[in-house]
Amino acid sequence: MYYAFMPNISGNYKIYDEKLYGAGTDIAISILDGSLNEIVSDNGGTDSSASITKYLSAGRMYFIQITLKNDTVSGGGCIGVTKV
Repeated sequence: MYYAFMPNISGNYKIYDEKLYGAGTDIAISILDGSLNEIVSDNGGTDSSASITKYLSAGRMYFIQITLKNDTVSGGGCIGVTKV
């Protein structure tokens, strides 16, 4: 799944797995530019959740790609986005 994201303020943004399905890593996260070229990604580890902190420019279109890593997860994953 892809989410379109266009920040109105430039700065560092943290995009992370909300871990709604327990302590394991349910999703991988990638940030792509407006042409769908990957900028950065985090697959998470065996005991940590995916989390990316990246400088994003105001007025530019980004896509956040969510990939389910566990086929036992139903309903998808959930991400949080915070300006840091």
